[in-house]
Amino acid sequence: MISEPTGSAGHGMPQPAVLRASLLHCDDCQRPARFLNPTRAAELAAVSRSTIYYWMRRGWVHWRVLPSRRRVICLESLSHANSLLPVEAGEDTRKAG
Repeated sequence: MISEPTGSAGHGMPQPAVLRASLLHCDDCQRPARFLNPTRAAELAAVSRSTIYYWMRRGWVHWRVLPSRRRVICLESLSHANSLLPVEAGEDTRKAG
């Protein structure tokens, strides 16, 4: 699950972090979606940028190239790709039955 970190507004109370994402049409989702740069996507998914690029090469996340030649990742697909991460060491992955 992807969680957004909280920031501090300097008033002693944690404030939600601002999610800077562009609303673009995702051809794979077939609807408008929020897109993030690879660095921000890695932060949200709690993985390295190289993992994000690996997911992109495998087609596990939806992404597109902007006219500026920068790549951006669909936030919705990032949620699904994050579920592909291996389970924690020591967890039993065998199915019962």
